[in-house]
Parts: sequence; structure tokens; C-alpha cells
Amino acid sequence: MKFRLIITLLVVIVLVAVSFEMESASAHLYGLNYQEVQNNMHDIKMEFGQTPITVQVGKNVTLAFSVQDLGGSHIRNFSEIVTITSENPGQHIPIYRFKSTVSDGDFAFVYKFSKGGQYLVVLRVDTARYITVAPFHLFVWSERYDILNTLSSVLSLLEYLAPLGIGCGVVGYLLFKKEKKRR
Repeated sequence: MKFRLIITLLVVIVLVAVSFEMESASAHLYGLNYQEVQNNMHDIKMEFGQTPITVQVGKNVTLAFSVQDLGGSHIRNFSEIVTITSENPGQHIPIYRFKSTVSDGDFAFVYKFSKGGQYLVVLRVDTARYITVAPFHLFVWSERYDILNTLSSVLSLLEYLAPLGIGCGVVGYLLFKKEKKRR
């Protein structure tokens, strides 16, 4: 009986959480991978998303943007500049700059990253009334990160196994010493 009650409560909680997420989702960029920056002073929000979700070195990725007022209507007729820089120390120079005039609020372009790592994608929007900037973060996967992740996992495992091995060795030594005294 308690098990059924717990399952029922979990289902209700999940349904409430999902419906809340659906209500608060953006009307322009969908999915779990988009980022949003709001500027309340200028009554503007800027969204950024990429396709595919996992960005890989040497493969095309579509970087999509949506510029809206806080009510969700597109901002129209503005100039934008997208600047991509590396977040790696000492590499903050612009890697790529995309500039155009947008008429309907949504725009996208295809880009191919040559190196893995953490990147900063900065959107600058110029309208007749204001200039505003939104920073977005993007991780680009490369095989190097798989190797580093594997090494990190091995080191983490050793952190747990080393004390266990030392403990077992000490206990074994003490038992051996005690058994030797008995004879």
C-alpha cells in the first residue's frame, strides 16, 4: 500500500514539474540546450542554441539566435554581431566574427570549430534605441577530452582503492604477524 502511494506521489510530482517546464519554455528556441539572457532595462531577451546538442571538433554546428522583447515578440530590424572567443587562458582573442542585419528576430549560421574546449559566444544587438550584449557559453568536444576524462576517472578510482589496498595490506600483515607469534 505504501509503495503504491509513493509511486503515485512521484508520478504527480513529475507531471507537475513537466507541465511547469512546458509553461515556462521559450516560444522560439526549444529543447534543453538553449540559453537565455534577459536585459530588463532594454526589455529584451536573447536566446542561443546549437544543433547538434553535442558540438564536436571538425563538424558543422548550426548556431541559432532569437531576439525578442520580454513579452516574446521578435525584435525587428536590428544589426547584430556574433563574436566567438576561446575561454581557455591566454586565448581570448576573437576567433570568428559574424555580422549582419536581421529583419525578423531569428537568425542562424553554420560554423566548424577547429579545437575543443570552452568557448564564449557573444551576441551584440544594435537597435535604433540601444546596444546590448549577451554572453553564452559553449563546450566543444574533442577526443582529447575523452582521454582526459578517462585519466581523471582512473585517478578517482585510485583515490578510493589505494587506501583500501593499504588498509588490507596492514590488516594482512598484522594477522600474519599474529599467526607467526602463535607458532
